[in-house]
Amino acid sequence: MRRKVLILIAVASVIRCFIAATTELGNDEVYYWTYALDLQWNYFDHPPGVAVLIRLSTINLLLNNELFIRLGAIICAASNTWLIFLTAKKIKNEKAGYYAALLFTASVYCSLIAGTFILPDSPQLFFWLLSLNTAVDVFNTHEITDRKRKKMIVFGLVAGIAILCKIHAIFLWVGLGMYILFLNRNWLKESAFYLALLLTTLCLFPIFIWNMDNNFITYTYHSNRVNQLGSYINWNSLLTELTGEILYNNPVNFFICLAALAALFFGKNFLTRQKALLLLFFSLPLITVVIFISLFRDTLPHWTGPAYTGMLLIAAAWMAEKKYALRLLLAANGLLLTAIISGWWLINFYPGTLGNKTKEKFGDGDFTLDMYGWKNFARQFMTFYKSDQQQGNTKPGAFIISDKWFPASHIDHYLAYPNHINFLCVGELNDIHNYYWLNNQRKQLYKGCDAYFITTSNNYHSPSPQLISQFTTVDQPEIIIQTRSGIPVRYFYVYGLKGYRFKN
Repeated sequence: MRRKVLILIAVASVIRCFIAATTELGNDEVYYWTYALDLQWNYFDHPPGVAVLIRLSTINLLLNNELFIRLGAIICAASNTWLIFLTAKKIKNEKAGYYAALLFTASVYCSLIAGTFILPDSPQLFFWLLSLNTAVDVFNTHEITDRKRKKMIVFGLVAGIAILCKIHAIFLWVGLGMYILFLNRNWLKESAFYLALLLTTLCLFPIFIWNMDNNFITYTYHSNRVNQLGSYINWNSLLTELTGEILYNNPVNFFICLAALAALFFGKNFLTRQKALLLLFFSLPLITVVIFISLFRDTLPHWTGPAYTGMLLIAAAWMAEKKYALRLLLAANGLLLTAIISGWWLINFYPGTLGNKTKEKFGDGDFTLDMYGWKNFARQFMTFYKSDQQQGNTKPGAFIISDKWFPASHIDHYLAYPNHINFLCVGELNDIHNYYWLNNQRKQLYKGCDAYFITTSNNYHSPSPQLISQFTTVDQPEIIIQTRSGIPVRYFYVYGLKGYRFKN
Protein backbone atom coordinates (compact mmCIF):
# COMPACT_ATOMS: atom_id res chain seq x y z
CA MET A 1 0.00 0.00 0.00
CA ARG A 2 2.85 2.39 0.74
CA ARG A 3 4.05 2.15 -2.86
CA LYS A 4 0.54 2.92 -4.13
CA VAL A 5 0.29 5.94 -1.86
CA LEU A 6 3.67 7.24 -3.03
CA ILE A 7 2.61 6.82 -6.67
CA LEU A 8 -0.64 8.66 -5.88
CA ILE A 9 1.31 11.50 -4.28
CA ALA A 10 3.68 11.72 -7.25
CA VAL A 11 0.91 11.77 -9.88
CA ALA A 12 -1.20 14.27 -7.92
CA SER A 13 1.83 16.52 -7.38
CA VAL A 14 2.63 16.57 -11.10
CA ILE A 15 -0.97 17.56 -11.89
CA ARG A 16 -0.92 20.25 -9.21
CA CYS A 17 2.36 21.64 -10.54
CA PHE A 18 0.90 21.80 -14.04
CA ILE A 19 -2.16 23.68 -12.81
CA ALA A 20 -0.01 26.00 -10.71
CA ALA A 21 2.31 26.81 -13.61
CA THR A 22 -0.41 27.40 -16.22
CA THR A 23 -3.02 29.45 -14.37
CA GLU A 24 -2.54 32.94 -13.01
CA LEU A 25 -3.02 33.75 -9.34
CA GLY A 26 -6.55 34.22 -8.03
CA ASN A 27 -7.77 37.24 -6.03
CA ASP A 28 -6.97 35.75 -2.64
CA GLU A 29 -3.69 34.16 -3.70
CA VAL A 30 -2.20 37.32 -5.14
CA TYR A 31 -3.37 39.24 -2.08
CA TYR A 32 -1.53 36.81 0.21
CA TRP A 33 1.55 37.36 -1.96
CA THR A 34 1.48 40.94 -0.66
CA TYR A 35 1.92 39.50 2.85
CA ALA A 36 5.27 38.09 1.78
CA LEU A 37 6.47 41.50 0.59
CA ASP A 38 6.73 42.68 4.18
CA LEU A 39 6.87 39.97 6.85
CA GLN A 40 4.90 40.87 9.97
CA TRP A 41 3.92 39.03 13.16
CA ASN A 42 0.32 39.24 12.00
CA TYR A 43 -1.74 40.80 9.24
CA PHE A 44 -5.07 42.55 8.89
CA ASP A 45 -6.93 39.37 7.94
CA HIS A 46 -4.78 36.44 9.04
CA PRO A 47 -1.70 35.30 10.98
CA PRO A 48 1.67 35.11 9.17
CA GLY A 49 1.89 31.41 8.24
CA VAL A 50 1.06 31.84 4.56
CA ALA A 51 3.52 34.74 4.21
CA VAL A 52 6.36 32.65 5.62
CA LEU A 53 5.45 29.75 3.33
CA ILE A 54 5.54 31.99 0.25
CA ARG A 55 8.90 33.44 1.31
CA LEU A 56 10.28 29.92 1.68
CA SER A 57 8.88 28.49 -1.57
CA THR A 58 10.02 31.48 -3.65
CA ILE A 59 13.47 31.57 -1.97
CA ASN A 60 12.83 34.99 -0.45
CA LEU A 61 10.80 36.11 -3.53
CA LEU A 62 13.67 35.37 -5.91
CA LEU A 63 11.50 32.93 -7.92
CA ASN A 64 8.44 35.15 -8.11
CA ASN A 65 6.14 33.22 -10.45
CA GLU A 66 2.92 31.26 -10.03
CA LEU A 67 4.53 27.85 -9.68
CA PHE A 68 6.94 28.82 -6.93
CA ILE A 69 4.43 31.04 -5.12
CA ARG A 70 2.14 27.99 -4.99
CA LEU A 71 4.87 25.41 -4.46
CA GLY A 72 4.52 25.54 -0.67
CA ALA A 73 0.87 24.54 -0.97
CA ILE A 74 1.77 21.66 -3.30
CA ILE A 75 4.48 20.38 -0.94
CA CYS A 76 2.04 20.63 1.97
CA ALA A 77 -0.57 18.65 0.00
CA ALA A 78 1.94 15.88 -0.72
CA SER A 79 2.92 15.78 2.96
CA ASN A 80 -0.73 15.81 4.01
CA THR A 81 -1.52 12.82 1.82
CA TRP A 82 1.22 10.85 3.56
CA LEU A 83 0.09 12.10 6.97
CA ILE A 84 -3.51 11.05 6.47
CA PHE A 85 -2.29 7.65 5.24
CA LEU A 86 -0.27 7.18 8.43
CA THR A 87 -3.12 8.38 10.64
CA ALA A 88 -5.68 6.04 9.06
CA LYS A 89 -3.20 3.19 9.33
CA LYS A 90 -2.96 3.86 13.08
CA ILE A 91 -6.71 3.92 13.66
CA LYS A 92 -7.52 0.96 11.38
CA ASN A 93 -5.04 -0.64 8.98
CA GLU A 94 -2.91 0.02 5.90
CA LYS A 95 -5.82 -0.45 3.51
CA ALA A 96 -7.73 2.27 5.37
CA GLY A 97 -4.62 4.42 5.02
CA TYR A 98 -4.60 4.00 1.24
CA TYR A 99 -8.31 4.77 1.07
CA ALA A 100 -7.82 7.86 3.24
CA ALA A 101 -5.13 9.05 0.81
CA LEU A 102 -7.54 8.52 -2.10
CA LEU A 103 -10.33 10.39 -0.29
CA PHE A 104 -7.94 13.24 0.52
CA THR A 105 -6.73 13.47 -3.07
CA ALA A 106 -10.33 13.46 -4.36
CA SER A 107 -11.30 16.37 -2.09
CA VAL A 108 -11.54 19.70 -3.91
CA TYR A 109 -10.59 21.51 -0.72
CA CYS A 110 -7.66 19.31 0.27
CA SER A 111 -6.26 18.70 -3.19
CA LEU A 112 -6.96 21.98 -4.99
CA ILE A 113 -8.10 24.87 -2.79
CA ALA A 114 -5.54 24.28 -0.03
CA GLY A 115 -3.33 21.85 -1.94
CA THR A 116 -2.59 23.74 -5.16
CA PHE A 117 -3.61 27.35 -4.57
CA ILE A 118 -1.72 29.30 -1.93
CA LEU A 119 -3.99 30.28 0.96
CA PRO A 120 -3.68 30.40 4.77
CA ASP A 121 -5.39 27.00 4.64
CA SER A 122 -2.36 25.50 2.87
CA PRO A 123 0.04 25.51 5.85
CA GLN A 124 -2.83 25.30 8.34
CA LEU A 125 -4.03 21.99 6.90
CA PHE A 126 -0.55 20.47 7.27
CA PHE A 127 -0.32 21.41 10.95
CA TRP A 128 -3.96 20.44 11.52
CA LEU A 129 -3.30 16.92 10.23
CA LEU A 130 -0.04 16.72 12.15
CA SER A 131 -1.95 17.70 15.31
CA LEU A 132 -4.63 15.11 14.61
CA ASN A 133 -2.00 12.45 13.98
CA THR A 134 -0.35 13.33 17.29
CA ALA A 135 -3.69 13.23 19.11
CA VAL A 136 -4.30 9.71 17.78
CA ASP A 137 -0.99 8.66 19.35
CA VAL A 138 -1.88 10.31 22.66
CA PHE A 139 -5.36 8.80 22.95
CA ASN A 140 -4.95 5.36 21.38
CA THR A 141 -5.55 3.96 24.89
CA HIS A 142 -6.62 5.44 28.24
CA GLU A 143 -3.22 4.72 29.74
CA ILE A 144 -0.99 7.78 30.27
CA THR A 145 2.71 7.08 29.67
CA ASP A 146 5.84 9.22 29.44
CA ARG A 147 5.78 8.87 25.67
CA LYS A 148 2.20 10.14 25.57
CA ARG A 149 3.09 13.06 27.81
CA LYS A 150 5.79 14.05 25.33
CA LYS A 151 3.32 13.66 22.48
CA MET A 152 0.85 15.90 24.31
CA ILE A 153 3.52 18.61 24.53
CA VAL A 154 4.20 18.18 20.80
CA PHE A 155 0.46 18.58 20.17
CA GLY A 156 0.50 21.93 21.99
CA LEU A 157 3.36 23.21 19.86
CA VAL A 158 1.96 21.98 16.55
CA ALA A 159 -1.55 23.26 17.30
CA GLY A 160 -0.03 26.64 18.16
CA ILE A 161 1.76 26.77 14.81
CA ALA A 162 -1.52 25.81 13.09
CA ILE A 163 -3.18 28.82 14.74
CA LEU A 164 -0.30 30.98 13.46
CA CYS A 165 -1.47 29.93 10.00
CA LYS A 166 -5.20 30.50 10.51
CA ILE A 167 -7.15 31.27 13.65
CA HIS A 168 -9.72 28.54 12.90
CA ALA A 169 -7.16 26.03 14.18
CA ILE A 170 -8.21 26.97 17.72
CA PHE A 171 -10.81 24.24 17.16
CA LEU A 172 -8.01 21.69 17.53
CA TRP A 173 -8.07 22.50 21.22
CA VAL A 174 -11.87 22.34 21.24
CA GLY A 175 -11.66 18.78 19.94
CA LEU A 176 -8.91 17.77 22.35
CA GLY A 177 -10.69 19.39 25.28
CA MET A 178 -13.98 17.65 24.53
CA TYR A 179 -12.28 14.27 24.33
CA ILE A 180 -10.52 14.78 27.66
CA LEU A 181 -13.65 16.07 29.41
CA PHE A 182 -15.89 13.26 28.20
CA LEU A 183 -13.51 10.29 28.00
CA ASN A 184 -10.25 10.75 29.90
CA ARG A 185 -10.26 13.39 32.64
CA ASN A 186 -7.08 11.96 34.12
CA TRP A 187 -5.23 14.23 31.70
CA LEU A 188 -6.46 17.22 33.73
CA LYS A 189 -4.11 16.04 36.49
CA GLU A 190 -1.10 15.94 34.15
CA SER A 191 1.40 18.80 33.94
CA ALA A 192 2.07 17.85 30.29
CA PHE A 193 -1.48 18.91 29.41
CA TYR A 194 -0.95 22.39 30.87
CA LEU A 195 2.49 22.69 29.31
CA ALA A 196 0.93 21.91 25.93
CA LEU A 197 -1.68 24.60 26.55
CA LEU A 198 1.07 27.03 27.53
CA LEU A 199 3.01 26.33 24.33
CA THR A 200 -0.06 27.06 22.23
CA THR A 201 -0.65 30.26 24.20
CA LEU A 202 2.94 31.36 23.61
CA CYS A 203 2.42 30.84 19.88
CA LEU A 204 -0.48 33.30 20.08
CA PHE A 205 1.69 36.07 21.51
CA PRO A 206 2.87 37.44 18.12
CA ILE A 207 -0.76 37.79 17.04
CA PHE A 208 -1.70 39.44 20.34
CA ILE A 209 1.23 41.87 20.38
CA TRP A 210 0.65 42.94 16.76
CA ASN A 211 -3.02 43.53 17.50
CA MET A 212 -2.17 45.55 20.60
CA ASP A 213 -0.12 47.83 18.35
CA ASN A 214 -2.94 48.01 15.80
CA ASN A 215 -6.05 48.48 17.95
CA PHE A 216 -7.00 44.79 17.73
CA ILE A 217 -7.98 45.28 14.10
CA THR A 218 -7.83 41.54 13.27
CA TYR A 219 -10.33 40.77 16.03
CA THR A 220 -12.58 43.63 14.88
CA TYR A 221 -12.45 42.48 11.26
CA HIS A 222 -13.27 38.83 11.96
CA SER A 223 -15.88 39.63 14.60
CA ASN A 224 -17.65 41.82 12.04
CA ARG A 225 -17.62 38.86 9.64
CA VAL A 226 -19.16 36.57 12.26
CA ASN A 227 -21.14 38.73 14.68
CA GLN A 228 -23.46 40.46 12.24
CA LEU A 229 -26.15 37.87 12.80
CA GLY A 230 -29.57 38.79 11.50
CA SER A 231 -32.77 38.50 13.47
CA TYR A 232 -34.20 35.94 11.06
CA ILE A 233 -32.99 32.74 9.45
CA ASN A 234 -31.31 33.24 6.07
CA TRP A 235 -32.14 30.07 4.21
CA ASN A 236 -30.13 31.18 1.16
CA SER A 237 -26.87 31.45 3.10
CA LEU A 238 -27.52 28.09 4.79
CA LEU A 239 -28.19 26.43 1.43
CA THR A 240 -25.07 28.06 -0.04
CA GLU A 241 -22.94 26.80 2.85
CA LEU A 242 -24.26 23.24 2.68
CA THR A 243 -23.97 23.11 -1.11
CA GLY A 244 -20.46 24.52 -0.87
CA GLU A 245 -19.42 21.90 1.67
CA ILE A 246 -20.71 19.13 -0.59
CA LEU A 247 -18.90 20.51 -3.64
CA TYR A 248 -15.67 21.48 -1.86
CA ASN A 249 -15.32 18.02 -0.36
CA ASN A 250 -16.36 16.28 -3.61
CA PRO A 251 -19.97 15.01 -3.71
CA VAL A 252 -18.80 11.38 -3.73
CA ASN A 253 -16.61 11.97 -0.66
CA PHE A 254 -19.38 13.82 1.12
CA PHE A 255 -21.94 11.06 0.77
CA ILE A 256 -19.38 8.40 1.68
CA CYS A 257 -18.78 10.36 4.90
CA LEU A 258 -22.53 10.51 5.56
CA ALA A 259 -22.84 6.76 4.99
CA ALA A 260 -19.92 6.10 7.36
CA LEU A 261 -21.52 8.30 10.04
CA ALA A 262 -24.81 6.46 9.60
CA ALA A 263 -22.97 3.15 10.02
CA LEU A 264 -21.43 4.44 13.26
CA PHE A 265 -24.82 5.60 14.49
CA PHE A 266 -26.39 2.19 13.83
CA GLY A 267 -23.66 0.41 15.76
CA LYS A 268 -21.33 -0.91 13.06
CA ASN A 269 -18.04 -1.67 14.81
CA PHE A 270 -15.49 -0.68 12.19
CA LEU A 271 -13.81 1.69 14.70
CA THR A 272 -13.49 1.55 18.47
CA ARG A 273 -15.70 3.98 20.36
CA GLN A 274 -12.65 5.95 21.56
CA LYS A 275 -11.20 6.44 18.09
CA ALA A 276 -14.54 7.31 16.53
CA LEU A 277 -15.31 9.92 19.19
CA LEU A 278 -11.82 11.42 18.93
CA LEU A 279 -12.26 11.97 15.19
CA LEU A 280 -15.78 13.33 15.66
CA PHE A 281 -14.60 15.79 18.33
CA PHE A 282 -11.99 17.08 15.89
CA SER A 283 -14.60 17.42 13.13
CA LEU A 284 -18.08 18.31 14.31
CA PRO A 285 -17.48 21.45 16.45
CA LEU A 286 -16.09 23.58 13.60
CA ILE A 287 -18.62 22.23 11.09
CA THR A 288 -21.49 22.86 13.51
CA VAL A 289 -20.40 26.41 14.35
CA VAL A 290 -20.02 27.42 10.69
CA ILE A 291 -23.38 25.92 9.73
CA PHE A 292 -25.02 27.71 12.67
CA ILE A 293 -23.52 31.04 11.58
CA SER A 294 -24.73 30.38 8.03
CA LEU A 295 -28.30 30.33 9.36
CA PHE A 296 -28.04 34.09 9.82
CA ARG A 297 -25.33 35.43 7.51
CA ASP A 298 -23.07 34.52 4.60
CA THR A 299 -20.19 32.14 5.30
CA LEU A 300 -17.46 30.55 3.19
CA PRO A 301 -17.53 26.75 2.76
CA HIS A 302 -13.76 26.36 3.00
CA TRP A 303 -13.89 27.49 6.64
CA THR A 304 -14.95 23.94 7.52
CA GLY A 305 -12.35 22.31 5.25
CA PRO A 306 -9.84 21.10 7.88
CA ALA A 307 -12.61 19.62 10.03
CA TYR A 308 -13.62 17.25 7.24
CA THR A 309 -10.27 15.46 7.43
CA GLY A 310 -11.53 13.70 10.55
CA MET A 311 -14.62 12.66 8.62
CA LEU A 312 -12.43 11.35 5.80
CA LEU A 313 -10.60 9.15 8.31
CA ILE A 314 -13.89 7.71 9.57
CA ALA A 315 -14.99 7.13 5.98
CA ALA A 316 -11.68 5.42 5.12
CA ALA A 317 -12.00 3.05 8.08
CA TRP A 318 -15.54 2.16 7.00
CA MET A 319 -14.61 1.74 3.33
CA ALA A 320 -11.74 -0.58 4.26
CA GLU A 321 -14.37 -3.25 4.96
CA LYS A 322 -16.28 -2.75 1.68
CA LYS A 323 -15.61 -4.75 -1.47
CA TYR A 324 -16.69 -1.98 -3.86
CA ALA A 325 -14.67 0.73 -2.11
CA LEU A 326 -11.76 1.08 -4.51
CA ARG A 327 -13.96 1.60 -7.57
CA LEU A 328 -15.97 4.25 -5.76
CA LEU A 329 -12.84 6.08 -4.58
CA LEU A 330 -11.31 5.99 -8.05
CA ALA A 331 -14.59 7.41 -9.39
CA ALA A 332 -14.33 10.26 -6.86
CA ASN A 333 -10.83 11.05 -8.11
CA GLY A 334 -12.04 10.81 -11.71
CA LEU A 335 -14.77 13.33 -10.92
CA LEU A 336 -12.21 15.75 -9.49
CA LEU A 337 -9.89 15.29 -12.47
CA THR A 338 -12.78 16.00 -14.85
CA ALA A 339 -13.61 19.17 -12.90
CA ILE A 340 -9.95 20.25 -12.97
CA ILE A 341 -9.63 19.77 -16.74
CA SER A 342 -12.92 21.60 -17.35
CA GLY A 343 -11.98 24.47 -15.05
CA TRP A 344 -8.51 24.79 -16.55
CA TRP A 345 -9.97 24.96 -20.07
CA LEU A 346 -12.62 27.50 -19.04
CA ILE A 347 -10.01 29.76 -17.44
CA ASN A 348 -7.50 29.66 -20.27
CA PHE A 349 -9.47 29.03 -23.45
CA TYR A 350 -13.22 29.65 -23.13
CA PRO A 351 -14.13 32.01 -26.00
CA GLY A 352 -15.19 35.30 -24.46
CA THR A 353 -16.79 35.72 -21.06
CA LEU A 354 -19.10 33.64 -18.90
CA GLY A 355 -20.39 36.85 -17.31
CA ASN A 356 -22.25 40.03 -18.20
CA LYS A 357 -22.16 41.01 -21.90
CA THR A 358 -23.11 44.69 -21.55
CA LYS A 359 -20.19 47.06 -22.12
CA GLU A 360 -20.58 48.84 -18.77
CA LYS A 361 -20.18 45.59 -16.80
CA PHE A 362 -18.54 43.38 -19.38
CA GLY A 363 -17.35 40.17 -17.74
CA ASP A 364 -19.03 40.87 -14.39
CA GLY A 365 -19.82 37.56 -12.70
CA ASP A 366 -17.19 35.58 -14.63
CA PHE A 367 -15.19 33.79 -11.92
CA THR A 368 -12.53 32.69 -14.42
CA LEU A 369 -11.31 36.27 -14.90
CA ASP A 370 -9.75 36.25 -11.43
CA MET A 371 -7.12 33.89 -12.85
CA TYR A 372 -6.86 35.03 -16.44
CA GLY A 373 -5.33 37.84 -18.47
CA TRP A 374 -3.23 39.77 -15.96
CA LYS A 375 0.10 39.03 -17.63
CA ASN A 376 -1.32 40.01 -21.00
CA PHE A 377 -2.77 43.22 -19.57
CA ALA A 378 0.63 44.08 -18.09
CA ARG A 379 2.19 43.83 -21.56
CA GLN A 380 -0.59 45.91 -23.09
CA PHE A 381 -0.32 48.56 -20.40
CA MET A 382 3.46 48.82 -20.69
CA THR A 383 3.13 49.50 -24.44
CA PHE A 384 0.65 52.29 -23.67
CA TYR A 385 2.74 53.53 -20.73
CA LYS A 386 5.94 53.88 -22.76
CA SER A 387 4.09 55.59 -25.60
CA ASP A 388 2.42 57.98 -23.16
CA GLN A 389 5.78 58.86 -21.62
CA GLN A 390 7.48 59.34 -24.99
CA GLN A 391 4.75 61.70 -26.15
CA GLY A 392 5.12 63.73 -22.97
CA ASN A 393 1.53 63.15 -21.88
CA THR A 394 2.62 61.89 -18.47
CA LYS A 395 5.59 62.87 -16.33
CA PRO A 396 8.36 60.32 -15.74
CA GLY A 397 7.95 58.22 -12.59
CA ALA A 398 4.15 58.25 -12.73
CA PHE A 399 2.42 56.17 -10.07
CA ILE A 400 -0.20 53.48 -10.52
CA ILE A 401 -3.12 53.75 -8.09
CA SER A 402 -5.96 51.47 -7.10
CA ASP A 403 -8.50 51.84 -4.30
CA LYS A 404 -9.43 48.27 -3.38
CA TRP A 405 -7.33 45.24 -2.49
CA PHE A 406 -8.68 43.56 -5.57
CA PRO A 407 -7.73 44.25 -8.32
CA ALA A 408 -4.89 46.14 -6.58
CA SER A 409 -2.99 42.96 -5.73
CA HIS A 410 -3.15 41.70 -9.32
CA ILE A 411 -2.02 45.06 -10.69
CA ASP A 412 0.78 45.19 -8.14
CA HIS A 413 2.05 41.66 -8.77
CA TYR A 414 1.74 41.43 -12.54
CA LEU A 415 2.37 45.04 -13.55
CA ALA A 416 3.89 47.40 -10.98
CA TYR A 417 6.25 45.09 -9.07
CA PRO A 418 8.10 43.47 -12.03
CA ASN A 419 8.34 46.78 -13.92
CA HIS A 420 9.48 48.78 -10.87
CA ILE A 421 6.59 51.24 -11.11
CA ASN A 422 5.51 53.04 -7.94
CA PHE A 423 2.21 51.56 -6.77
CA LEU A 424 -0.21 52.57 -4.03
CA CYS A 425 -3.62 51.30 -2.98
CA VAL A 426 -5.47 54.19 -1.36
CA GLY A 427 -8.81 54.27 0.42
CA GLU A 428 -10.59 53.06 3.54
CA LEU A 429 -8.98 50.32 5.62
CA ASN A 430 -11.79 47.84 4.93
CA ASP A 431 -11.23 48.38 1.20
CA ILE A 432 -7.44 48.22 1.03
CA HIS A 433 -6.67 45.71 3.84
CA ASN A 434 -2.93 44.94 3.97
CA TYR A 435 -2.08 47.90 1.74
CA TYR A 436 -2.79 50.16 4.70
CA TRP A 437 0.55 48.91 6.08
CA LEU A 438 2.34 48.27 2.79
CA ASN A 439 1.78 51.86 1.67
CA ASN A 440 3.98 53.02 4.54
CA GLN A 441 6.90 51.09 3.01
CA ARG A 442 6.49 52.70 -0.41
CA LYS A 443 7.21 55.98 -2.12
CA GLN A 444 4.40 58.46 -1.54
CA LEU A 445 2.64 60.77 -3.96
CA TYR A 446 4.36 64.15 -4.15
CA LYS A 447 3.25 67.56 -5.37
CA GLY A 448 3.05 67.75 -9.14
CA CYS A 449 3.38 64.00 -9.82
CA ASP A 450 1.13 62.10 -12.22
CA ALA A 451 -0.59 58.76 -11.76
CA TYR A 452 -2.73 56.17 -13.49
CA PHE A 453 -5.90 54.80 -11.95
CA ILE A 454 -6.80 51.34 -13.28
CA THR A 455 -10.17 49.61 -13.06
CA THR A 456 -11.85 46.75 -14.93
CA SER A 457 -15.25 46.32 -16.57
CA ASN A 458 -16.02 43.20 -14.53
CA ASN A 459 -15.52 45.17 -11.30
CA TYR A 460 -15.91 48.70 -12.59
CA HIS A 461 -15.79 51.87 -10.55
CA SER A 462 -14.39 55.22 -11.62
CA PRO A 463 -11.95 57.20 -9.45
CA SER A 464 -13.67 58.45 -6.31
CA PRO A 465 -14.48 62.17 -5.98
CA GLN A 466 -11.99 62.33 -3.10
CA LEU A 467 -9.20 60.95 -5.32
CA ILE A 468 -10.14 63.20 -8.24
CA SER A 469 -9.99 66.27 -5.99
CA GLN A 470 -6.34 65.55 -5.24
CA PHE A 471 -5.25 66.03 -8.87
CA THR A 472 -5.39 69.04 -11.19
CA THR A 473 -6.93 67.16 -14.12
CA VAL A 474 -8.31 63.70 -14.85
CA ASP A 475 -8.19 62.44 -18.44
CA GLN A 476 -10.82 60.34 -20.14
CA PRO A 477 -9.84 56.69 -19.69
CA GLU A 478 -7.75 54.76 -22.16
CA ILE A 479 -9.67 51.54 -22.84
CA ILE A 480 -7.63 48.37 -23.25
CA ILE A 481 -9.61 45.46 -24.69
CA GLN A 482 -8.73 42.01 -23.46
CA THR A 483 -9.62 38.89 -25.43
CA ARG A 484 -9.71 35.16 -24.80
CA SER A 485 -9.56 32.82 -27.79
CA GLY A 486 -9.94 35.91 -29.98
CA ILE A 487 -13.17 37.16 -28.39
CA PRO A 488 -13.42 40.16 -25.99
CA VAL A 489 -13.55 39.04 -22.37
CA ARG A 490 -13.32 42.36 -20.47
CA TYR A 491 -12.13 45.97 -20.68
CA PHE A 492 -9.47 47.72 -18.65
CA TYR A 493 -9.98 51.43 -18.02
CA VAL A 494 -6.83 53.48 -17.44
CA TYR A 495 -7.46 56.99 -16.14
CA GLY A 496 -4.66 59.55 -16.34
CA LEU A 497 -4.44 61.64 -13.15
CA LYS A 498 -2.33 64.75 -13.68
CA GLY A 499 -0.70 67.10 -11.20
CA TYR A 500 -1.01 65.88 -7.62
CA ARG A 501 -1.99 68.93 -5.56
CA PHE A 502 -0.47 68.25 -2.15
CA LYS A 503 2.97 68.02 -0.63
CA ASN A 504 4.16 64.66 0.68
